[in-house]
Amino acid sequence: MTEAGYNPRAMMAIFGKMTRQRWFQGTEIPVYLQTHPEMDNRIVNISHLIATHNMNDRTSHESPAFTYFKLRLRALCNSPNPVMRDLKQRLAKDPNNVPLLYCVGLVHQRLGQRLEAIAAYQAALAQDSHNKMIKRDLATLYYESNKTAAAQALLEELLRSNPRDEVALYYLGRINQDRRHWDEALSLFEKVHALNPTFTEVYYNLGTIYGEKKNLGPAHYYLGLHSRLAKDLSTALFHFRKALSYLGPNEQYYQQVQQEVARLEKMRVRVR
Repeated sequence: MTEAGYNPRAMMAIFGKMTRQRWFQGTEIPVYLQTHPEMDNRIVNISHLIATHNMNDRTSHESPAFTYFKLRLRALCNSPNPVMRDLKQRLAKDPNNVPLLYCVGLVHQRLGQRLEAIAAYQAALAQDSHNKMIKRDLATLYYESNKTAAAQALLEELLRSNPRDEVALYYLGRINQDRRHWDEALSLFEKVHALNPTFTEVYYNLGTIYGEKKNLGPAHYYLGLHSRLAKDLSTALFHFRKALSYLGPNEQYYQQVQQEVARLEKMRVRVR
């Protein structure tokens, strides 16, 4: 735990809580019959280890990633107005604190205040110009705010440092799709799908672009996948059946589509 950056005394605190909230009542189970060591013995052993290794005075330092994680979770899940008040109070004492500036941007974005969110992200990025998480969120906000050129510049910068950044690939694909650059968009979306098959948003984009290119077998296949993952099983079955009508037995996706149709029909899904 010490090598991983955790304070080992925290384990003693956890076992103390477990001791106070026993999952079984009474003491009729002998220690030697229990599947795990008895809590009090664990606490004594850990205390002894800490003393033996002279860890009493060691303090743990929270990793930067965990600091961002906690603040991001709070900004996205708690009531936004109280969170904003607290963030601004803390920033008044520490105006260049990058995680706080970033989370102010997140809360502004939740409140629909895009210009304020952009300003907060830019301020955070000015203090930490290599922060990929802030760049990614700022790029997607630029895209959603119709600031396409600014979004593209940041997305391409992210991809230069990490060509496998699936979010950057996806939004760059969206930009090309909006410009009707079908081949460029399709290539980017296929990369996203290859990197992360659980990136479900990309199925709709793939289906739409294949449709624009008049390649209707794959178009209906991907639209069917998108509908199934959205739990719209009736629409999914419609698209999978359509895909079968356009695909030949030796073509890509044919077997997958057959399996999807058979599974949905077995579930007695009906097309409306």
